[in-house]
Amino acid sequence: MLKFNLIKSFVKMLYNDLFNANFSVILEVLYTLMIYSIKKLYITDFTTGYTYYGEVLFFTNTGNVIKATLQNVDIYEYSSSNYLHSIPEIKLSGIANNFHIEENL
Repeated sequence: MLKFNLIKSFVKMLYNDLFNANFSVILEVLYTLMIYSIKKLYITDFTTGYTYYGEVLFFTNTGNVIKATLQNVDIYEYSSSNYLHSIPEIKLSGIANNFHIEENL
């Protein structure tokens, strides 16, 4: 039900933005919908040197800033890919250039 309401809200926003010609918002919404359809992501944070792998609870990318919440997260050292440990949940946010996002299809 949550995903349905989320999609319904995005469709309303898309409809309104089409008439306002705010295409950057439309692209952001489409990208966010695509990420929500992906069950798991690898997110590398270059500032910490860690790669996080987990189930997507929340994700948005405005082009300048990334915000993500993952659950059932495995943490790896980026430079060696060594597994470090697992945590129940993590929230990540920051400048988009500091992150690398990889989908696990």
